[in-house]
Amino acid sequence: MVTKKAYHAYMKEHGGRIVNIILVIDKGYPLMAHSGAARAAIENLSKSLSVEWAASGITLNCVAPGIILSSGVDNYEGGAEQFHVAARSATAAKRVGSVEEVSAGVLYYLSPAGAYVTGDTMHVDGGWHLLGPLLDVPAHENNPPYGTVGSKL
Repeated sequence: MVTKKAYHAYMKEHGGRIVNIILVIDKGYPLMAHSGAARAAIENLSKSLSVEWAASGITLNCVAPGIILSSGVDNYEGGAEQFHVAARSATAAKRVGSVEEVSAGVLYYLSPAGAYVTGDTMHVDGGWHLLGPLLDVPAHENNPPYGTVGSKL
C-alpha cells in the first residue's frame, strides 16, 4: 500500500498530507457495489489513520467527486451528453463538475489553509450526495409488510 510505504519512508519523521480520491458513496453505489465498497474502505482507512498518525504531523483527507466531466466520459455509452443530463436532474448545482473543481479541493487539503483539517471528506459534487440516486427502483409489490399494517393497505 502506497500510503504505508510513504509513512515509513518519510512521513513518520517529517509529517505531511495525504489526500485520497474516492467517490460520492453516501447512498451506496448501485450497479458498482464492488467499487463503492472499496472506496468506502479507503474513506474509513483515511479516518482511522488520521488519528493514528496525527502525532507525526500527518493529515489524511478524502475528496469525493460527483458527476465530473473528464476525459474518461467518452468511454461511456452516451458520452458527455449523458453526464450533462444526469447532472441536471441529480445535483443541486444542475450541472456537471470540472476536473479543476476537484483539483481545487485537493489543493485546499494540501495548502496551509488545510492544516487543521484531518479525517474529513470533501464532496465536490454540486450537492449530489444530498439528493436522490441516479438509479430509480421501479414500482413493485415484492416486499410485503410484516404485522398489522398489511391489512390496512
